[in-house]
Amino acid sequence: MERAIVGFHRDEQGTQEHDWVAELACGHNQHVRHRPPWTSRPWVTTPEGRAATLGRMLACRKCDQGAPRDWHGAPAFEIERPAATQETTMDIEGFMRGYQEAWQRRDEKLFCALFAPDGVYRNTPFAVQRGHDELARYWQRVKLQQDVELRYDILASHPGGGVAHWHVTYQVASEELFRIWAASTGTNLVARKAGEPLPRMALDGVLQASFGGGLCTECRLWWHALPIND
Repeated sequence: MERAIVGFHRDEQGTQEHDWVAELACGHNQHVRHRPPWTSRPWVTTPEGRAATLGRMLACRKCDQGAPRDWHGAPAFEIERPAATQETTMDIEGFMRGYQEAWQRRDEKLFCALFAPDGVYRNTPFAVQRGHDELARYWQRVKLQQDVELRYDILASHPGGGVAHWHVTYQVASEELFRIWAASTGTNLVARKAGEPLPRMALDGVLQASFGGGLCTECRLWWHALPIND
């Protein structure tokens, strides 16, 4: 199962200079040593090389095995990011891969790991969450969704940000979530009779993200939602 690289730390028990560990979005660590001729990863030997690979996907054996996370919340050790590359260490493709995984896994820690500590998430033009605490609280609502499927297309990309079109479907798993959706879209709750099955929803929207220091500093969404007819 492939997971995005979100950071690095030096292997404190390693025996060589280029013994590094990649921190993956799933919360697992994976060694990425450069030991030619047996293992060749020259990019891990410089801060610029490591920064350029943030967002790259690695096959995570620990996910395949169902192993517990190695770290929670922020990466376990400080991520080394050279000043010269701080503004280009995350791009829209890497952000959208992480966003897709955080939503499909319904994991607020993966979601927060995409953002700077004071990062801003505007889930509508009139609502905003600032900082990891507010982001994590907002993301709790996705735990009321089941069978989440998200796909996306990159519309524009530049070193400081980008724009993506996204489309997600999920099964509403609780009356609480249905009420949240209905209140946010002006849906007439009377149209749904008590006891009727909860709907499957489709959301379609556009996302604009800005990056700095290897993380998202601000994300803006414009979207619309409709129930999917059987």
